[in-house]
Amino acid sequence: MKYGFFDDSNKEYVITTPKTPLPWINYLGSKEFFTLMSNTCGGYTFYKDAKLLRLTRYRYNDVPNDINGKYFYIKDGSTMWNPEVKIDDGTSCIFYEDSIQVTLKASNADSAAYSLNGGAETAYTDGDKIEIKAGSDNTATLRLTAKSGNNQTVMTYVFTHKMTNSSGTKIYFQKPAAWANTVNAYVYDESSSEVKENAAWPGVAMTDEGNGLYSYVLENDWSAALVIFNDGSNQCPGMMEPGFTIENNKKYTEE
Repeated sequence: MKYGFFDDSNKEYVITTPKTPLPWINYLGSKEFFTLMSNTCGGYTFYKDAKLLRLTRYRYNDVPNDINGKYFYIKDGSTMWNPEVKIDDGTSCIFYEDSIQVTLKASNADSAAYSLNGGAETAYTDGDKIEIKAGSDNTATLRLTAKSGNNQTVMTYVFTHKMTNSSGTKIYFQKPAAWANTVNAYVYDESSSEVKENAAWPGVAMTDEGNGLYSYVLENDWSAALVIFNDGSNQCPGMMEPGFTIENNKKYTEE
């Protein structure tokens, strides 16, 4: 067959290429807990009910976007069944300086390599450190690969460079016509363990610049400030949405 063959002795179908026209799904499960896994490691997990109690998402027949999910590595006593690669525990994928130093980890592997932004792979050993800088889109993609015999593990991390906001940064908001004439700026920062605010909700009243344009000036330095504009009843961005990233002299609108 084009994509594999039946192995009669082991009573299984062996896929010889991942480029099947549709995902080839395998079912794993017990009495109440189930996993569906495709030949490219896509799939999802659910408890009892595949529709109502999904733990992870999956879109059937999503060709060619059969995206792989999260991996769980099985350890039997002191024996790890899979090679492992990762960045050092506790490393944040958000950084505010020009670059970030990352410690690479590898275990139970014959070899390990990394690549940045789709570039060539570079071999590394457990504990090696690399410096990562963001590209023009303020992100950098780190791909780690480990091999042990015929087994391979791949992990991908996306790092994001965020600008700090200094005292004196000024922002503007064009008030929608239906809003009240008092417009507030609620500024907050969730980059640390405690949320920092410019004031309790609804924030601080903005300055009326005329013609529906309002302004606000940051009084302190912020690491990763976000802002929500509101009049006490309406808000922008909407409820349950994160605030806008703050950029100096930027004019924000509801559109």
